[in-house]
Amino acid sequence: MPPYSIVTVPPATASRPASMAASTSPPHPIIPFIGGDGTGPDIRRPSHAVFDAAVQKPYGSQRRIAWMEVIAGEKAFNRFKDWRPEDTVNYVCLRPVRWFAGVPSPVKCPEQVDMVIFPENTEDIYAGIEWPAESAEARKLIAFLQGEMGVRKIRFPATSGTGVKPVSREGTERLARAAIDYALRHQRRSLTSCTRATS
Repeated sequence: MPPYSIVTVPPATASRPASMAASTSPPHPIIPFIGGDGTGPDIRRPSHAVFDAAVQKPYGSQRRIAWMEVIAGEKAFNRFKDWRPEDTVNYVCLRPVRWFAGVPSPVKCPEQVDMVIFPENTEDIYAGIEWPAESAEARKLIAFLQGEMGVRKIRFPATSGTGVKPVSREGTERLARAAIDYALRHQRRSLTSCTRATS
């Protein structure tokens, strides 16, 4: 793994990043996590206990997860005055989705479910550039949008919260590159690009 300035990586002698292939999984795979704000810690703590118990039951002390905290949100801001430190942004959000025999499923052919999702979670609405309704900042931005940019689609400008959703070429290329690299390295048969945009 590359060097990081604020992230503590588990010892390389015992761990390496987790792999989707069971035959290549190390005894102590590194699983990065973000503790989260709000209800995040309340969910994360028992989740770790469940995952650790699920590994311990079949493997005993032979295998365990090496949890690695990647800092973001309020904790990062309080410590580093940065909501999303560069160390954290260097990771991509990788979500493998597959079915395991014996697990109930609501779909007709669960054995065909085998995908890896790379969602964008550093730009767009996730950038967190927002102001609450009726705040001075929201009023100022709405006035600029209406007066300088000619925006007429804000239904209730006097009571609307506002947000800016930046989407950069660099951020898009970074995510696409990570997905393509993963697909090539793991010999995936296809890669699909999609958007949540609505017409």
